[in-house]
Amino acid sequence: MFNDYLSDELPVIEYPLQQHRLFPYLAGHYAIRLFHKKLMEHFTDYIIRMMQNEKSEEMMEFSREIHALSAVAKPVSTWFGVEALGEARRACGGHGFLHSSRLNELRDSFDPSQTFEGENYMILQQTSNILLQK
Repeated sequence: MFNDYLSDELPVIEYPLQQHRLFPYLAGHYAIRLFHKKLMEHFTDYIIRMMQNEKSEEMMEFSREIHALSAVAKPVSTWFGVEALGEARRACGGHGFLHSSRLNELRDSFDPSQTFEGENYMILQQTSNILLQK
């Protein structure tokens, strides 16, 4: 904001409306990162136990759980990322379309993630099938 012509302009992120629009995505990003980190820890533990030839009903259940969690992680994180990039671009107004913002480039790179390795809705069906079997 400009209080007078001699004062400095506030950075865009200091505006309450911009914070209201973008901070939930920042918080969501950290939540997804923590989820992915924990999922990778479980997956690594599973691989180590499999390499040690551990075979049990518990390992089968562990395998199903990892599959269900990974099947839901991909759609949730890719939809969230595409939505966050779109909101960031819109929050920047006309500047969001500038090449220097890189938001369009990021969106163009990230958008296909919703369909490669399987379309998101189809992958969610795997999770629902696993949950219905329980």
